[in-house]
Amino acid sequence: MNLRRAAFLLAALGAALALGGCAGSSTVIPPSPLPRFRPTLHPRLLWLHDVGSLGGRSLRLGFVPAVVQGVVYVASRSGRVAAYRLANGRELWVRHLGHRLSAGPAVGDGVVVVGTQRGRLVALAQARGKVLWHERLSSFLLAPPAVSANRVVALASDGGIAAFRARDGRLLWSVSTGLPHLVVRGGAGPLVVGKTVLVGLPSGKLLALDLRTGVRRYERRIGTPHGSTSVARLVDVVGPLAARGRDVYVTCVHGRIERLTVRGGRVVWSHRLSVYAGVRVDDLNAYTTTSHGILRAYDRVTGFPLWTNRGLRGREPTAPVRFGPAVAVGDFHGYVFFLGRNKGRFRARVHPGSSAILAPPVVASSRLVVLTSGGTLAVYGWPRS
Repeated sequence: MNLRRAAFLLAALGAALALGGCAGSSTVIPPSPLPRFRPTLHPRLLWLHDVGSLGGRSLRLGFVPAVVQGVVYVASRSGRVAAYRLANGRELWVRHLGHRLSAGPAVGDGVVVVGTQRGRLVALAQARGKVLWHERLSSFLLAPPAVSANRVVALASDGGIAAFRARDGRLLWSVSTGLPHLVVRGGAGPLVVGKTVLVGLPSGKLLALDLRTGVRRYERRIGTPHGSTSVARLVDVVGPLAARGRDVYVTCVHGRIERLTVRGGRVVWSHRLSVYAGVRVDDLNAYTTTSHGILRAYDRVTGFPLWTNRGLRGREPTAPVRFGPAVAVGDFHGYVFFLGRNKGRFRARVHPGSSAILAPPVVASSRLVVLTSGGTLAVYGWPRS
């Protein structure tokens, strides 16, 4: 699958999700106006950098900031990969690879890994950005790979999954999953939990593999195709998966949000819901955004619905992430909104840039890291009390 075809499929998804119902209503959902409210929280911009365009809303390439040991790593479509000190934004290193990128970075075990638009996996040294190795994939990436236990696990856009040794790029195993006729890609990269690799598939299934060998442990269906059109029958597992303890939280288009056990894939709780933005969890709650842009929170343990916020309907918000006393969510106009964790009411907003925010913000060391599709990297903190 080439990048142009991927862009077409993503555009088809956008049209489908703009319809007023999963069965294919002809009513288009207009974006909600900018919500009005009295701010009760006051996030503070700590630093900001221009890191280069990520490709815009039409491509929705898989660029997500990675924060490891107090360092922020970012990549852009032009081939630029850089590292910044989280505390003050000081540039530690920058590398221009000379190849257009489609996803990344993933960081761990001393490497920073990105994917090129020509289907190569490139690993750089975490400390200084020196290129260590590059290997061919079955296709390009649209989500960052996962790095764990000296393994880099990548999910290619054609459904191929491959694991490489982190230190030298040696291929350890590969698995082919195949693709339905029409697919969507929304940043559902592999997730490693212990010795298990979890992968969301376009068929609406969650696949669990042994990290060491690639042997299949189980498959569990999250979404079942239904409807009279190809778009209505989409059930791709899109958006980031989330893990907490021994459980994994999964969402899919025209499907469900579910909590399952990592070992065995047993369903703990489930709700019917169409989601394209993935799911995030904290110590108490699970947060997600429906295909129409409605924000929802559930009790993480029981699955009991806690609150719903419809104020960003049609604005393509990301999945909400916990940030101190609030949850933060980005939208397609480059705004970041802060909602109360307990009731989901708007409490603050900031505007780091006019370009869309496509990936959920990243929280690390009491900092919120936001990356816009235009290449604005912004880091926020709460005022000192």
